Amino acid sequence: MKKLLFSLFLAGLTIQTYAQGTTEPYNSVPVTFERSTNKQKVISAWFNYGQTVYDQGGDVSYFRYHMFPDTTVQVEFSNGMGPVWVHGVGQVLDPYSAYWALSGNGGPLLNTETYKVDSIRIWYRYFRYQNANPDTLHIQMYKHNAMTYNPTGWSNDGRSNARIAYDYTKNEGTGDFAEVKVLLTGNDTSMYYQNAIQLATSNFTAGAGEVVAVTAFYKNGNPTNLGDTLDPYMTPQPFVKRNTFLLYQFRDNDKTIDQGYYNHGQMLVNTVRYNINQQGWNGQFIPGLAYNSGFYHLDMDYKITSAVGVSENSSFGFKTSVYPNPVEKSFANIKVEIEKIGNVEISLFDITGKEVKVFVNETLNTGTHFKTLDLSGINSGVYFVKVKAENNTQVIKINVL
Repeated sequence: MKKLLFSLFLAGLTIQTYAQGTTEPYNSVPVTFERSTNKQKVISAWFNYGQTVYDQGGDVSYFRYHMFPDTTVQVEFSNGMGPVWVHGVGQVLDPYSAYWALSGNGGPLLNTETYKVDSIRIWYRYFRYQNANPDTLHIQMYKHNAMTYNPTGWSNDGRSNARIAYDYTKNEGTGDFAEVKVLLTGNDTSMYYQNAIQLATSNFTAGAGEVVAVTAFYKNGNPTNLGDTLDPYMTPQPFVKRNTFLLYQFRDNDKTIDQGYYNHGQMLVNTVRYNINQQGWNGQFIPGLAYNSGFYHLDMDYKITSAVGVSENSSFGFKTSVYPNPVEKSFANIKVEIEKIGNVEISLFDITGKEVKVFVNETLNTGTHFKTLDLSGINSGVYFVKVKAENNTQVIKINVL
């Protein structure tokens, strides 16, 4: 059993603003997606954004990358040998995005719902050749106030992003966070298959509309020398074998835009780790959206306990339903029950988060209203009907045939 060292930190939030960096990753080594999710066993409250993009048939590449605290060791990339370039990774969770309706896990949450992160699960490989000391995986969980937010994204992609400030002298971020230290021993070795580290985090709560993030970095407990090679995948293998820890990431080559929501990865590269770069991303976890080659998402799962999803019987001021669903004709009907007079907006979004059509934007009186949704000219596929009323929002997934 893993030995876990748990500590909770409360710190002030330091807000800094940086322009988008031009950093690009080394030519990472693509790998075959080495695990598959058995849909019959998926717990309804597990959220994995990269997995969701993959399951929906998106253009997704899957990569492994080595973790190490510095650049003194090297690994083999697709374009040759190079230093380990990733020293910290992470993933932001925003459970309110309509995109979660595609995952079949009960999402998204209503924006009035609070939630608790019950567990996290990180997929990894660990090669252990040195047995004198345990190595350590540091996992840090950050609350909403530990991040700065760019809701409109950058001009070249428009994807919302959140950043975590980072103190490289302490190996930690700012704001409210909790840290778990996982001591890696021979029992954690997974030389021939992917494994998962799963941690219970039931006391980590988030308020309504808030997002959370998890970061991870690896520290070796056994000695290495300058220029050592950490790559058990090489042929022939390195003569001197050192312990090696790898994580996995999805690259969304389609760059799915989900503006207004913050599900994306975080990466801390060597220029940040050594505080060399005085411009751009210095002092920040770089959003996984900052790379021109695609949007990166750490292969990790969140389990949140309040993922009840969209309901036709909401207790938050109004009720709504769409029928028929699936939609076989050029129109559908929607019923909205309003408890008090107010403005109601009903709109249609595609799976990328792009608004396709606005059906209703008007003041409705208290009572039950029936509206026709004109879907003429809409291509077949999965869409989301978003209903906003009384400062609350509901999202309903529909299939247009």
